[in-house]
Amino acid sequence: MATDESAEFLAEDIVYALAAEAAAESKPGLVTASQTASHTDMDVFTLLRSACSLRDTFRDAALLCANLDVGQAINSCSSLFAELRSIGKYGEQVMFRVTGGVNTHKGGIFLGVLLAAAARIVVDREPFLNPSQVCLVARQLAFPALLSDMIFSDDDSDSVDHLSGGLRAWRMFGVQGIRGEVISGFSSVLNNGIPALELSLNRGVRIGAALTHTLISLMAVVQDSTVLNRVNDPKRLALVQDRANDILANGSIFTKRGKRLIRRANGEFTRLRISPGGAADLTAVSLYLHLWSSHGRVACKKNYSSLCEEVDGQSFWI
Repeated sequence: MATDESAEFLAEDIVYALAAEAAAESKPGLVTASQTASHTDMDVFTLLRSACSLRDTFRDAALLCANLDVGQAINSCSSLFAELRSIGKYGEQVMFRVTGGVNTHKGGIFLGVLLAAAARIVVDREPFLNPSQVCLVARQLAFPALLSDMIFSDDDSDSVDHLSGGLRAWRMFGVQGIRGEVISGFSSVLNNGIPALELSLNRGVRIGAALTHTLISLMAVVQDSTVLNRVNDPKRLALVQDRANDILANGSIFTKRGKRLIRRANGEFTRLRISPGGAADLTAVSLYLHLWSSHGRVACKKNYSSLCEEVDGQSFWI
């Protein structure tokens, strides 16, 4: 495929955000540089290897939409979304190849492909990318197909074995998962994720800790179907949301009490094998949407040396 500068920087920022989320510390139930938590099949280097392998996938999604305006994209959304899904499926193959068959970023690929495409449609009309505008276009591109997925899965069949984890959670418990987030226009990201990230950065917090606060803020509200992947019990999702809301009510990363509760939740989620992976994917989304915005470019410059320090364990804050 041909390339262009906009597609390149969009892809680079998505990869950076996925890597930064992987490197962030103190994430309950999730892989960090110092723990594998509820996961037995991956560590932080698996995640970083996966993230770095996906740059071409996100670039190709952006390039697909390089010559489209919003009207053209919406009018052809069914065929366009099918092509984006094909690009995403290829990205999954790359991911599985470099991780030895481990699903590290399946949700992140879906979101990154969709948002890279939406951002490329918008970017020629805007000097900087407004997160709300990008999310609106992404919703418009995906809405018919995702709604069809959810309606088709809710048929008269008693079996859910053929469904993906996300559709199984929707069919069994009404948990909307990643599809519901996209259909809502990324409401959790816009109303919780990005505001939490920007609050942290404006208070001078390092990127790793800022992403932890972003994650906790998303865990409190997201209908995260990945929490149900290992055990189909909706009480697990309620537990995650309750713990996250308690952490936020006690100051999150900004207080000693909040930090203690984060550590406690990490121990509990690790013991119960709860992984809020959907919230982690949306944490990365919050970061790259922030990076694409004008104030994001100023407030959160890509500092790879800082990121490497966090991976190396030299700047843990708890």
